[in-house]
Amino acid sequence: MRERADASQIVRALLVVLVLAVVVGVIVAVVSVTLLKSSGILPQANPSNEHSKVIPQSSSPATRTSTEPPTTQPAQSPTGVTTTTTPHGHRTIQLTANPTAAGTYERINLLGSYHGTGSPTLQVQRFEGGQWVDFPTTASVSGGQFSTYIETGHTGVNRLRLVDPTTGQSSNVVEVNIS
Repeated sequence: MRERADASQIVRALLVVLVLAVVVGVIVAVVSVTLLKSSGILPQANPSNEHSKVIPQSSSPATRTSTEPPTTQPAQSPTGVTTTTTPHGHRTIQLTANPTAAGTYERINLLGSYHGTGSPTLQVQRFEGGQWVDFPTTASVSGGQFSTYIETGHTGVNRLRLVDPTTGQSSNVVEVNIS
């Protein structure tokens, strides 16, 4: 009888250890994925564009964009990326950010339009250390519209843009203040 009671206790102890191991494993996995996504090592999931609505462009003062003068000719930027405008002085890729001020790792929506002949996937870039660096996020263009989002821990003013990797065309620059 005593042997049967000992075996029963051993089985219970093993089950408790097994349950604890599964719980700890799930917690470690969730924390690891969260940290990898927030650090930019693991790409963020992009919102689906399948049922997206057309988002009207706003000239609201809440959206701060660069004040580069419009041109009718392609301009070569100091970083070697061509920014193309239409004959009316409008950029081919128009970008807005909402909100323009957020806390660390809060969602920043990047929305806009692309009326070009290049790639249907645009690369998000951030200005770091005097050069444009690819951010681990892209935006898919559908019907001339795109939307994506970023989350970042880089505090201060973040200068962002989107680039068509096939044509080298870039959007206007938006500034987002992260505190």
